[in-house]
Amino acid sequence: VCFLCFAACYDLACLIYVYLFIANAREGDSLQLMLAILWGLLQDGIWKPLLMAAIMAIVSSLTLWIFPEVPGEVEDKWLAPTKDGPESGQAILDDAI
Repeated sequence: VCFLCFAACYDLACLIYVYLFIANAREGDSLQLMLAILWGLLQDGIWKPLLMAAIMAIVSSLTLWIFPEVPGEVEDKWLAPTKDGPESGQAILDDAI
């Protein structure tokens, strides 16, 4: 509870600091600041995640194309019988469905 109160006070202090900074900036500068903040949010919230997802999809697709045996090896290891019991991974999957 104490941590949450401290975090809320810190957050409020940061907001007040930013609001005071924006209030003291000239109109043209505050517009540039607002556009810079919006551009940063757009990059961090949309462009970078989309770029990372595209890169990961391309790399995984190329990996599966170059090494077609990988899905079979992973499936064999994943569906192998466990040490705890005689059931195979496939039986566990069938029970889950």
